[in-house]
Amino acid sequence: MRSLAQSPGSGTDAVLKVAIALLGLSVMVSGQSSAQNLKRIGVIDLPGPKGQRFDYLTIYDEDHYLLSAHLGPGILYVVDARTNGLVKAIPGVPGITGLEYIPGLHKVYTSDWGEEKIAVVDLQRMKVL
Repeated sequence: MRSLAQSPGSGTDAVLKVAIALLGLSVMVSGQSSAQNLKRIGVIDLPGPKGQRFDYLTIYDEDHYLLSAHLGPGILYVVDARTNGLVKAIPGVPGITGLEYIPGLHKVYTSDWGEEKIAVVDLQRMKVL
């Protein structure tokens, strides 16, 4: 599992768009700095209200899922990273601000400030336990 980004989202359309970017890093090589720019490598259409802050993106390598926390409406989006298609929009995680995947258990623990609780999401059943 790798955390990819933590940044606010915004949208002007009824459909939210999440752009996946390849982060260019400054690398010190033999005392010289080499920087690359961000590069868009895809766009994923998601249902739900526009804007309202996407707080976290995480890759779940076992099943090739991109997990996206949508704070405002309290939704965890599960996206197939191979096809960029939505697998499931899982509601019931109010104020989701962070997530952590547990390898082997197919579960995600979410930090939900809306209820000041931690939720457990079963990714095999695609629902909050």
